[in-house]
Amino acid sequence: MLLRLFFAAIVTYLLQIPLLQAVGGALLIWIAWKPAHDSPGNEESKVQAGGNIWEAVRIIIIADVVMSLANVITLVGVSGGNLWLLVFGLALTIPLIIWGSTVLSALLDRWHWLVYVGSGILVYVAVEMFFEDRVVHGFIGDSLQGLETVIGLVSTAVFIALAWLWTRRSTGSTVS
Repeated sequence: MLLRLFFAAIVTYLLQIPLLQAVGGALLIWIAWKPAHDSPGNEESKVQAGGNIWEAVRIIIIADVVMSLANVITLVGVSGGNLWLLVFGLALTIPLIIWGSTVLSALLDRWHWLVYVGSGILVYVAVEMFFEDRVVHGFIGDSLQGLETVIGLVSTAVFIALAWLWTRRSTGSTVS
């Protein structure tokens, strides 16, 4: 929890730097790609085990840092810099992660298409972050005013289709 609060403060401040919000959007697309293109059912082969207690602790810490950072970048992007929305998002996601992870894991195992929905939401937020960046907005001006939502939805649909096709091609079967 403290890690998420720490990252939230840093990311909120850093996203004021020109082009960093656009870079954060690109990072969010990469984060969205990872679960969307992974084949369902072979998660066990991707698990890294520690040879001793210190390696196991290191793996857990790195995993928590990466997941916390991904969570915070998404929340900062969705909140649009609104501190109250960010605090509400953190307050909502922490209990969901702690107590809802087993239920969420079972739902994702049963209905793998939910992974695509989650990844699509991340892509939509990433496109919004890209367009909200001061430098990008200054570059494109008001020429795309009103089309940002359409571009976000089309980008999300294309991303989901590509991720689904990638998974289907790599597994050689249909994905439910």
